[in-house]
Amino acid sequence: MLTDQPDSTGMADFLRSVGIMVGNQGEESDCKQFLDKLARRVQAKPMAALAGLDGLTQGLASHGVTTSEMAHSEESKKWIQSVSIVANQNAMNTNLPLDHRLRAVRLLSLDRLENTLNTCVALMQAGVASELQVAVLETLGRYHDPAVADILIDSLPKLTPALRDKAATLLLSRTDRIAKLLDAIEAKKILPAQLSAATKATLSRQKTPALAERITKLIGDGGSSNRKEVITKYEPVLSMTGDTTRGAKIYETLCMVCHRHLDRGNDVGPNLGTIKAWTAEQILTNVLDPNREVSPNFALYIVETNDGRTLSGLITSETAGNLTLKRADGGTDTVLRNEIKSLTSPGISLMPEGLEAAITPQQMADLIAYLKK
Repeated sequence: MLTDQPDSTGMADFLRSVGIMVGNQGEESDCKQFLDKLARRVQAKPMAALAGLDGLTQGLASHGVTTSEMAHSEESKKWIQSVSIVANQNAMNTNLPLDHRLRAVRLLSLDRLENTLNTCVALMQAGVASELQVAVLETLGRYHDPAVADILIDSLPKLTPALRDKAATLLLSRTDRIAKLLDAIEAKKILPAQLSAATKATLSRQKTPALAERITKLIGDGGSSNRKEVITKYEPVLSMTGDTTRGAKIYETLCMVCHRHLDRGNDVGPNLGTIKAWTAEQILTNVLDPNREVSPNFALYIVETNDGRTLSGLITSETAGNLTLKRADGGTDTVLRNEIKSLTSPGISLMPEGLEAAITPQQMADLIAYLKK
C-alpha cells in the first residue's frame, strides 16, 4: 500500500496506526521490516513515512525500546539519525510555528533519552508554551529510563496545576519513579502540599509494602475515612451566598481537568452540565464524598503490567487484544492484554477524597453557585 498509494494525510494516518500496532506487538523482525520499508520510500512518500515512524515509536515505547535501537540497515539508521537531529533543532526553534515544534517534540523519542535530554529539560523551563510542555511530558512518558524521574521531579514545583498532575501521573506509573518521588519529599525538594489530592489518593493505593509504609509516613493515607464528619463541617456552606465569577476560577483550578461544564473542561468524569438541577446539598455531598455512589462507567481500574508499570483510569474501550484507560489528566493508555499482570477495581471513583484540603467553605459556596449557573 505504501508503494502504490499517493502521499496523503489519509495514508499518513493509516501508517501511523499500522506503526503503533507493529510496535505494540514488539516482534523484532516485523519492526525492522516495517522500518526498512519506510526508510526506502521516504523520498517519495515523506509525510506517510514519517507518520509510520512516529507510530512505530509510540508502539515500541510500551516495551521500553526506542526506534533507533530497532534500526539495523544503514539506510534506516541514517534516516532516523537525520530525523532525530532535525527534531531536536526544530523543537527549540522559536521562529517556527507551534504545530511544527509540536511535531518535532513528538519525534524526540525516536532516539535514546541521553540524546534528547537537553532539549526536554530546556522545554520544561518557565516561559515555554504549555502545549509544548504537555508534548514533552508525553514524550518523556515513552521512556523507561531512570533519568525521566529526575526531570519530572525537578520540573514539578515549577509547573501549573494541570501540567503538574500530568507529570505526577508519569511519576506514579512506575515503582522506581515513586521511590525517587518519596526521596525528593524526604529531602524537601517537593512538599506534600505540592501534590494534588488525586496524586495523594493514587499514592495511597500503592501495594508494594516498603513503598506503602513510606507513603503513609510522608503524606498520610491520601484521604479521610470519615466523610460524614467532613460534610457536617461544610454544612454552613448551604446558607452562604456564592459568587459565580470566583466559582469559575475554583472550577478551573480543581475540576476542569476531569469535568466539562459550560463547554469548558475535559470529558473524563461526568459532564457537570447534568447537575444544574441538583440541590446545593447534593452537590456538596458528591464533591466531599465522591465514593458514596460510583457509577460503573466512572469506576477506577488499576492495571499492573508485566514490565513493572502501574496504570490507573477509567476503561473507555476494550477489545479481544487490548484495553484503553483514560487517566485523570485526560490522556489515555492502551495496553495489550498479554502485557497485563493484574487488573483490579478498588470500587472507588476516579475522583479522589480529600478535596476539602484545597477549598475553603466560601470557595465551595462559590463553586456551587457556578455549577448551578
